[in-house]
Amino acid sequence: MSHSHTLPRAPSTAPHHIRTDEEALEVARQLVPVFRRQAAERDRHRILPWDEIERYTASGLGGITVPRAYGGADVSYATLAEVFALLSAADPSLGQIPQNHFAVLQLLREIGTAEQQQRWFGDVLSGHRIGNAGPEKGPQSIAQVSTRISRTAQGLRLNGTRFYSTGALFAHWIPLRALDDTDQAVQVWVRRDAAGVEVVDDWSGIGQRTTASGTVRFNDVPVADGDVVALVPAAQRPGLAGPVSQLIQAAIDAGIAQAAFDDALAFVQTRTRPWTDSGATQATDDPYIIQEVGQLQIEVAAAHQVLLHAARELDEIARHPVTDATSVVS
Repeated sequence: MSHSHTLPRAPSTAPHHIRTDEEALEVARQLVPVFRRQAAERDRHRILPWDEIERYTASGLGGITVPRAYGGADVSYATLAEVFALLSAADPSLGQIPQNHFAVLQLLREIGTAEQQQRWFGDVLSGHRIGNAGPEKGPQSIAQVSTRISRTAQGLRLNGTRFYSTGALFAHWIPLRALDDTDQAVQVWVRRDAAGVEVVDDWSGIGQRTTASGTVRFNDVPVADGDVVALVPAAQRPGLAGPVSQLIQAAIDAGIAQAAFDDALAFVQTRTRPWTDSGATQATDDPYIIQEVGQLQIEVAAAHQVLLHAARELDEIARHPVTDATSVVS
C-alpha cells in the first residue's frame, strides 16, 4: 500500500476547444498512437500515466459533452461511445479513467442548479478533471452508504471511506454519494486538494492496473453548501445518467475487444504456423485459421454496431426527452 502525495497540476493554459463531433473523433484518433505507446509496459509495471492524462486534458476531450449553452461541443452519445472505444483500444486504463468524469457531467446536466452547471462546466472546459469516490468496501448493497455529510457549528463536514475510486488520484474534483442529516442521498463535490482528503494508491486489480481505483478517505472535510447536489430529483424522474454510464462502460469493452482482435491478427500474421493438414504453407492461407479469425472479426464488428445502435437510441431520447416517469419510450 502506498499513499500518494502527488496532486494533479492546476491547468496553466486552457485546453484545446473542440467544437464539433468530427473534431472530437479526429482528436481521439490523434491520441491513439500516443496512448498505445508503452501501454503494456505501463500496465505490467504499474506506471501511472500522468503525462498521458495531461496530454488527454490538453486535447480538450474532457469537455466534449458540455452543453453548447455553456461553451461545450455537446457531442452526440454515438460520438462519445466512439471516442471511448478508440482510447480504450489504445490503452484500456486510459479509457477507463475518464468514465466517471462523463457520467458525473451527465448527472450535473440533469439535476444540477444553474449556478452549479455554470461553475463546474466552466471548470471542465478550463481543464479540471472529475474523478469518483466509489462504493464502500464490504458485503452490503452498494446502495447502503455510511459516508455522511453533517452540519456542524463550523459548517458542513464530510466523513467516510470509499473504494473503487477510479480517476480520483488524477482528479481536481471528487464527487461522491453521501447521506445528509435527514438520511437523504446527496452528491457531494470535494476538491482533491481539500483539507481532510486522503487518496491512497492501493489499487491492485489484475487488469487495467493504472486506473488508480483505490481508497479515498474523507476526514472532517469542509464542504460549501453550493457543492452539494440533491439526488432525490434524479430518482423521481427519468434521466440518462445511468444509461450513459453503462454506454461508456460498453464502449470501453468494445475498444478492449478490438485491440485484442488486432493483436491476435498480428500474431497470426507474424508468428503462427499453418495446421499440418491444411495444405497451406503459411498461417494466413490456412482455411481453418481464416475461418476462426473471420468469425472473431465479425463478432467484434457486430458488437461495435450494437454499441452505436444503443448510443443513437440515447441520442433520439435526448432529442425527445421523457418528462413523465410513467411514460414508455417505444
